Amino acid sequence: MQLGLHSLTPAERRDIIAYDSDGEITVRVTCDYCKQALDNNPELSLLASPLQ
Repeated sequence: MQLGLHSLTPAERRDIIAYDSDGEITVRVTCDYCKQALDNNPELSLLASPLQ
């Protein structure tokens, strides 16, 4: 509830939440600055660490 994940649609959950076999949960998020950079330069998504 604190993270607001309950408000995501099922499709959004599939896109950003990953579960591994050990029960660990990974939530992939992008800050507003990085989102804007990726929107303006989609080729950055091809790099392993595009915004570091």
